[in-house]
Amino acid sequence: MIEDLFARSEGLGFLGLAFAFAATLALIVVVAREALGLARLAAIEKLHLRAAAVLASDDRAESRTIVQELLKLAHQNPHLARARTALQRHADDIIDGADMIRLAERE
Repeated sequence: MIEDLFARSEGLGFLGLAFAFAATLALIVVVAREALGLARLAAIEKLHLRAAAVLASDDRAESRTIVQELLKLAHQNPHLARARTALQRHADDIIDGADMIRLAERE
């Protein structure tokens, strides 16, 4: 198609080439964003599995680690600012492991 545009007019050919380049760039950006989203979902799933294990074992140290990792994942989301503040406020409190996970789920 771009060859046909160049055959008609050099200007149309360059315009078609620019549109093809823009479409390719947009496709790359969309694929990269989706790949990052899937990687983030995989990280959240791993945290969820670890949190389920902490609920069963009531491991306090592991629950704090999970909450810190969860806060790192959510640090860019402005909708979670209040929840992050609440979790950070309670991070140093004496809370059982299972209760810390429940608090993180609630917030």
